[in-house]
Amino acid sequence: MLHIRFLALLAVFLLCLGTHAPGSLAAPAPNAYLQARTLLDEQPYSSAAYEQAEELEQQLLKRDPKHAQAYALLARIEEHYGYQSGDDYEPESLTKAHALVDMGLRLNPRLADLYVEKGFIYAYQRNFDEARRMLKRARELDPKHAGGGLLAAKIASLNGDEAEAFQHAMGVIRSTTYAPYQRRAYHYVADYSETIGDLVTARRAYQNSMTLFPKDPWIKNNYSRFLRDAKQYDEAISIGEASKQLMDFGMIRHNLATAYQLRGYERLSKQKLYAKACEDFKRSLENKPDPEVYYLLGWSLQQLAGQTQNYALLDQSEQALRQALALNPKHQNAKTALDYQLKFKR
Repeated sequence: MLHIRFLALLAVFLLCLGTHAPGSLAAPAPNAYLQARTLLDEQPYSSAAYEQAEELEQQLLKRDPKHAQAYALLARIEEHYGYQSGDDYEPESLTKAHALVDMGLRLNPRLADLYVEKGFIYAYQRNFDEARRMLKRARELDPKHAGGGLLAAKIASLNGDEAEAFQHAMGVIRSTTYAPYQRRAYHYVADYSETIGDLVTARRAYQNSMTLFPKDPWIKNNYSRFLRDAKQYDEAISIGEASKQLMDFGMIRHNLATAYQLRGYERLSKQKLYAKACEDFKRSLENKPDPEVYYLLGWSLQQLAGQTQNYALLDQSEQALRQALALNPKHQNAKTALDYQLKFKR
């Protein structure tokens, strides 16, 4: 599928070279380009947005084969189709993205957007010398290009220099009002601030991102994870549930399960709020079955049975402990708790 799509784009490009003088600029078709760019910038994790943007750009190139900026967006789309995890992409995808940018540069070698995009591709390939060369060229052409600041932050981050990435990100925030660029910059600010223990700045960065994009589930998920790690479980769960309402996906379920588990453990071990602990462990298990949480639920039910003298709860406790052992037969705490309970039951 990727190969067929790439060949189709190459055909359009070759047709363009055959019918226009090299370096000339055809009449722009900005609406389709801006619409596609907005889709990618405002919905960076949505496959549907990338598919829609790709269709818009292909239609744009049919109308205006000399629209060089379109190739920068098509390169981003190609990267997306080869995305693996973190900052890792399929090598073939990055090779094709390079070729798409080169098509754009053949049409307009003075377009900073293309050098910025090529710099990102080199950065993903861990070719930092070439990435910096692209950044230098982009800044020569457009010293105020905010995307250059994001590229500089990415290069620094991939080199393990989060402090430098933070500085570049702050520069982006100061220099542009374009919300998608600010959101990406706040990501670096939050990461670095959290790393050095500046939780006030990290919290502000997450909150600013949510203000910019209040319906983005990934921003809420990241903020929920931050709050959970800061042991602010009530707010973490509230934000996490809001994220889940927007998009029910595995990572938010994992984060929610952990937040409920940690709050439940605090209620069980420190506050002796056994009924509330049971509810938290049940909510955790709704999001992610886990033998440790089944064990904690069983333990909480034992404590609640003793506190309320409602010994019917021990049947539920036994069921939870057996489920823990079903998921992990080597869970020693669950085995010990179950053996004790069965001995007491006899």
